Amino acid sequence: MSEAGVALPRELLFEKIRRDRRQDPTVSGRQLALRYKVSRNTVAEALRSPVPKKRKKPEPRLSVLEPVKARIDEMLWADLEAPRKQRHTIERIKVRLAVEFDFDLASYSTIRDYVAGGARSWRPWPRRGGGTWTARSRRPRHPGRRRRSTSRTSGWTWPGSG
Repeated sequence: MSEAGVALPRELLFEKIRRDRRQDPTVSGRQLALRYKVSRNTVAEALRSPVPKKRKKPEPRLSVLEPVKARIDEMLWADLEAPRKQRHTIERIKVRLAVEFDFDLASYSTIRDYVAGGARSWRPWPRRGGGTWTARSRRPRHPGRRRRSTSRTSGWTWPGSG
C-alpha cells in the first residue's frame, strides 16, 4: 500500500520497491516492507524478479450433486405429468436420494438451488413474467380490481363502489 492507504497494482509496487533499493542499497527488506505495508516475502519476491508471478487459477469444483443430477432430472420430468399437489418437494427429493440411491451428501439448500436455478433444462415452460426467467415475479392483481389510495383495512375496492 502507498502512504495514502490505497493499494497499488503489484507491477507498480514491485517497480517502486526495486527503485528504492537501487537508490539506497543499504535499506533493508524489513524497512521496505514497513514503508509499503507488505510482507517481507513480497519484498524478497520483488527484488528477485521485476514482474510478479501470475495468480494461480483454481480448478473449478464439481457440484456435490454431480452423481445424482440425472436422477433429480428424472424425478422432475416425471412430475410434469403428475398433478400439482403430487409433485416432489425438495424434502421429498432429498429423502428419495437417501433411500433409493444411498446419497446423503447434499444439503436441502443445494438441492433447492439446483431445482430452482440449475435445472432449467427440464422445464418446458418459463416461469411467470412473460417468457423470461425471473427470480421473482409480481403477483398479478385480480382483473377489475384497483388499489385504493386510502388506508382502510381492506385496501381493495370494486369498480363503481367508491
